[in-house]
Amino acid sequence: MFQHNQIELLILIVCGYTISPMWACSITTKTKTTELISNAYAIVRARVIGYENPPTEPNRRYLGIPESVVKFEIEEQIKGVEILPNILWINGYLSNNDDYNDHPPPYRHVRPNGRTGSCIANTYKQGAEYLLFLNDRYSPYWDALTPVNEQLHLPLSEDRWLRWTHEEFLRTMVGGFKKNLPTGVSSEYDRHTYRPPLNVAMPNVVGVYDEPHCTTEVNYSFIVVGYDTYKNGTTKQDDYIAKNSWCESWGNKSYVWMSRNKHNQCGIASTGSCPFV
Repeated sequence: MFQHNQIELLILIVCGYTISPMWACSITTKTKTTELISNAYAIVRARVIGYENPPTEPNRRYLGIPESVVKFEIEEQIKGVEILPNILWINGYLSNNDDYNDHPPPYRHVRPNGRTGSCIANTYKQGAEYLLFLNDRYSPYWDALTPVNEQLHLPLSEDRWLRWTHEEFLRTMVGGFKKNLPTGVSSEYDRHTYRPPLNVAMPNVVGVYDEPHCTTEVNYSFIVVGYDTYKNGTTKQDDYIAKNSWCESWGNKSYVWMSRNKHNQCGIASTGSCPFV
């Protein structure tokens, strides 16, 4: 995806640190934000614990991938074909400063720390949480200039980058084939199905459900089998299609339509799980 080219050593003094750019990067194509979901081997939300291996020269920092190692604790695994270890070790530096992305979500560019010449962000705030898009070596350093290791805002429920990632993960789990589902709704729907089904938590609801004040504290679970987009002139309504385990007398022959892309109503995109067999 991108390569590092070694350059002449350049010494910079920034905020008391000696910054030594060891690498510069060049890229041929830049990954689209929506492609991050499918390209990542795993996606996790993790909290910075501290150094596993501190830098040998505390006042010198290199652009690129440092030798020092930061320890993370996984708080949530959003994507992954296997259960990741609870602890991650990622090359990087610690900082006491926030480094939030200054672009509107969904981010299309790396946070400011990654715009310093090496195309990656390698510094993490002690105790903060990050959304990490990992490769098969559990490293976020695989895609230049992209938001693969962004710091999350608190409270997490208001972080739009985290919410977008949850919803985009559900949306991209599409098998790409049509399926006729029992419905009395207009045929103007574009209907697709997810493969495999996703177990998601949501309240017990009946019919086409759109409730802006629905709580994200869930007490029930459905299987998301697809998604709809209803189009009628200027009207557009995105929905998830969920199937209950009850009989066909419930809902629309055991199916229910839930609002999609509306601020994670009912927490439908918060705790999805996907089986792999």
